[in-house]
Amino acid sequence: MKENKCRILENVIYDIKKAQERIDKDGSRYKIFKLSDLFLTEDDFHLARKVYKKEAEIVFDNEKINSEGVFRGLVYCLLSPRQDYLTQLKGFEEIFNSEISSIEDISNNELYLREILKKAGVAPQNQKANYIVQIAKNWDKLCLLEKIKSGLGKDKDSEFVLRKNLMKELKGVGEKISSMLMRMCGAEYVVPIDSWMNEILYFYGYPCEISRSKINRVRWNTDVYSMKQTKNGLKGIKYLKAEEFTLDLAKRYDVRGCILQLAFWAKKSGYKKELSRNFI
Repeated sequence: MKENKCRILENVIYDIKKAQERIDKDGSRYKIFKLSDLFLTEDDFHLARKVYKKEAEIVFDNEKINSEGVFRGLVYCLLSPRQDYLTQLKGFEEIFNSEISSIEDISNNELYLREILKKAGVAPQNQKANYIVQIAKNWDKLCLLEKIKSGLGKDKDSEFVLRKNLMKELKGVGEKISSMLMRMCGAEYVVPIDSWMNEILYFYGYPCEISRSKINRVRWNTDVYSMKQTKNGLKGIKYLKAEEFTLDLAKRYDVRGCILQLAFWAKKSGYKKELSRNFI
């Protein structure tokens, strides 16, 4: 990728005029004050590839994918929605360092799992614990390892069919979570579109909006709920359109779609705070 800013402005920003208008209107709210704040560098992509490798290690063992790894990856993904990254990681680590770290033990210990997530600050604990336990109870019937192996690495249509099946069979799993799990397992054609990616597409000038609404959300490490404005997730046609825009932007940067998404995520989320813990 060229580092010349004139070349970046010409070849990377989707609509420069619209991008500048959106920055002038809404940029300060998202800590984007000028076009250059949007740009990704080789350092960003280097970090993204490290994140990609480290997350893949959750599901792979000696470069081979296995059933337990897929389950760990799914738990990791299920903890991510509307969650600070450090809290997501803490919840994940505490589950798999606990006395109920096996699939069978998790399936029989929902109350204990809730306590683990509550202690880690993961919210809402009850909902996420329920999702994880229900999947654990049905793990052998789901045959996810076989389905993932047969659906990845062939073509875009196969991966889209796999994603639809995951969404249909797994409680609490939508486009983003299924795409995230598939990425960790080696998918080539799907991209997990989170609120960070949607925000970036908006400021790059793509024909999309940032939708926000107020939700009743639990305060950190408490049982107290309060109204908070948050960015809405995408689903259905809006998700597919954002995924299409992301792949277009990835071509402009000359990287894979999943690496582009991870580069923006690592740049804008709380991930960099985790570097001090030597996670990567």
